[in-house]
Amino acid sequence: MRTITTQKQLRNAFWQTDALPCQRIRGKKQNDYPCDLRMAWVDFIDNLSRDSTISVSLADRATL
Repeated sequence: MRTITTQKQLRNAFWQTDALPCQRIRGKKQNDYPCDLRMAWVDFIDNLSRDSTISVSLADRATL
């Protein structure tokens, strides 16, 4: 995976993941989604940060 530098790129990469527990619903904010999806987001961010695909600062400020 190439380096991701913006939150928009990060969100798009997340929604393209095949193993998500539900689908994207436009207009919903992060806390409107079920806990399983929010946990998947956190794991996704954590893994990309550990692999240096995203910076630590992007990982800290990223929201779904």
